[in-house]
Amino acid sequence: MKGVVLERYGGPEALVWREDLPDPQPGPGEVVVRVAACGLNHLDLRIRKGMKGVTLALPHVMGADLCGTVEGTGERVIVDPGLSCGDCGRCRSGLEPECERFGILGLARGGGYAEKVAVPRANCLPWPEGLAAPLAAAFPLVFTTAHHMLQARGAVKPGQTVLVLAASGGVGTAAVQLAKAAGARVIAVTGSEDKAFRVKSLDADVVIERSKQDFAAGANDVELVIYPVGGEVLAISQ
Repeated sequence: MKGVVLERYGGPEALVWREDLPDPQPGPGEVVVRVAACGLNHLDLRIRKGMKGVTLALPHVMGADLCGTVEGTGERVIVDPGLSCGDCGRCRSGLEPECERFGILGLARGGGYAEKVAVPRANCLPWPEGLAAPLAAAFPLVFTTAHHMLQARGAVKPGQTVLVLAASGGVGTAAVQLAKAAGARVIAVTGSEDKAFRVKSLDADVVIERSKQDFAAGANDVELVIYPVGGEVLAISQ
């Protein structure tokens, strides 16, 4: 099959087009998905540059976010990139992201930068009709991350006030939408006017620009804070 492989760590030039990649061989409980579209996640940039403490067997096929069709059935699917054992106590409790053997597609194993990829059948989610392939491939990793933060960790409830920091980023925009869908009141914090404009389109109840307002003073009665970056702003949020 054809695909793009990471041959060495570095810039975009480290990615090389190949036409002789071996077809994926699905294991027990797995299917082969013919890739329709694959997103470019920030994780891909980190992998390409070389992640501290991570050693890959190069060449390596990246790509965590993808959609496509299941070979043999033609089923349209969006692939959940989270890989878990499915058998440990955390997995049996519905907390797959906390699995001791948790990994991410495109990092722990070959991903969607190729024509086909083998994935667990359980990771195949319905791809709605009318949703274009680039959009379907844009959200899996950020939405699963935001969902875990809001539901598994935060146990968000209707009527609560949720403060979403870095709200214009991938996880941030996902968190705004999921918190609203859960019935929460959302205060979104961004860094500039153009980012604030985009976040307002997501129906956040309050949008704060950090360059113009101290978000700590403007966010009152907050019950849950979502911040996907960390660092000093997280300390302030506590």
